Amino acid sequence: GLPHHDLLPAVRRRFKRFWPSCRLAEAEARLLGVQRDDDLPGSEAPAAFLNSLRTGAQAPLQRVRLHHRQDLISLARLLPSLC
Repeated sequence: GLPHHDLLPAVRRRFKRFWPSCRLAEAEARLLGVQRDDDLPGSEAPAAFLNSLRTGAQAPLQRVRLHHRQDLISLARLLPSLC
């Protein structure tokens, strides 16, 4: 029941004419100066999560957590740039 606000469509509307890509990584780099090092690509997160469930290995799950944590921090920091 909590409201959901996806900021990436707003980023795309605002910057699509100026940037070659409006992915979160692009917005992070251009607006926040964030460069992710050794980040798990978001497209690999579901497989890493399932691998962790199947094997019990915590390392893949930790990479998923760190990726999503940075997503949340960046999205919160992007909000003022869009207002």
